[in-house]
Amino acid sequence: MEQPTVSLADRDGTAVVTVRGRTTVEACKQLQQRLLQANISGNVVVEWEQAEHVHASLLQILLALQAMIAPRGFSLSVGKDSRQVRNYLEMAGLAGRFPVQPAAPASEARNG
Repeated sequence: MEQPTVSLADRDGTAVVTVRGRTTVEACKQLQQRLLQANISGNVVVEWEQAEHVHASLLQILLALQAMIAPRGFSLSVGKDSRQVRNYLEMAGLAGRFPVQPAAPASEARNG
């Protein structure tokens, strides 16, 4: 099993949250601390295609972040989705709160 990681990075003004493995409460606490220290001044993209499981506390953190950035005109979306996580969100009634970005055209993906 892959070591769980939840990381935060800036990619051209977009905050990118990457989730791998099975998230733990400790990993979620670390992300929360990083988010509190970061100055989020743009959209947020979540990439969790390598997640085996997302802990409910991660979803709470992301929903709170979404509520914080929305009044400033920013959005939170999923860039790289996971069928397993998407099923979990659908069962929890949260799928609509985590919209998936449209896939980039093949030419952009090759050049990006």
